[in-house]
Amino acid sequence: MTTQNIGILHPGKMGISVAASAKNSGHSLFWVSHGRGKATRSRAERFDLRELRSLSELCETCSMIISVCPPKYASELS
Repeated sequence: MTTQNIGILHPGKMGISVAASAKNSGHSLFWVSHGRGKATRSRAERFDLRELRSLSELCETCSMIISVCPPKYASELS
């Protein structure tokens, strides 16, 4: 299996499950810390996600980016 650098937007309550699964499969996981709260930072640190400062840095670092969005906020994304 080839390991990849995977970015997670954002490792909240839902996204951290996806991140943990990818991490358990041997991939390197990254997240963007800018604008995120203490709870998200805590989850990211607990699951050993690597911190990046900007979305552009995430795009340059990762071959895949996964966005997990709660359904009630999905209509705001376009």
